[in-house]
Amino acid sequence: MPDARTIRPHTQARGRRQLKTQCRSPCRGERWTLSLIESKFGYTSMASVDPSGDIVQWQRILHQELVSHLKDLRSDPAVCGFALELPSDFSNDGIISRIAKNPKVPSELDNIPSLDGWEYVPNGRTFGLSCEGLETMYRKYDEPLEDEQFYSKFGNAIYDACLSVMHECVASSEFGDILVRLLTLSDDEHPILGKAVEILNAPSSQPIAKKVLLG
Repeated sequence: MPDARTIRPHTQARGRRQLKTQCRSPCRGERWTLSLIESKFGYTSMASVDPSGDIVQWQRILHQELVSHLKDLRSDPAVCGFALELPSDFSNDGIISRIAKNPKVPSELDNIPSLDGWEYVPNGRTFGLSCEGLETMYRKYDEPLEDEQFYSKFGNAIYDACLSVMHECVASSEFGDILVRLLTLSDDEHPILGKAVEILNAPSSQPIAKKVLLG
């Protein structure tokens, strides 16, 4: 049976009420507090919960795996685009990468394929530890994640960590000649996607990166 993480994981959604908003505002470092959350037994008061330390540790693992992944990709001159696809559901989603390839090398911006033509890379061999770390946090914060405010802040913090890791790799030239770098979501929107276009791409690459992202 194939590793379930070799495709974008959107299965086995939990039977809890849907708390995701269509567009989460970027996290501005608000204090991680919970007041009341809804359960099948009514409302239960919760103590303060702060996952920041766990997210920082997870971010280090993601950085290590991304650096290793990009090292492999740089050996293929046909790779001209890279996207880190973010989790949309903070109950079972992992992260996964997508790459664009152009047989005409060296790659030119005019030849970057549309996002539908980008290939998913099996994340069981690229982001295995990162996905396991996310699953661990989902289990640890299962009850707080029932709260809409906590869910939103947690998601924003994960997204910020992913953008920070990608930016570190840009700054240290880990992307090499990969011209277009994106954060993507498979079935949602978020302001951080547009922010990533500006932060991760050279000014000359930003128009095509935005065009690819918007389809």
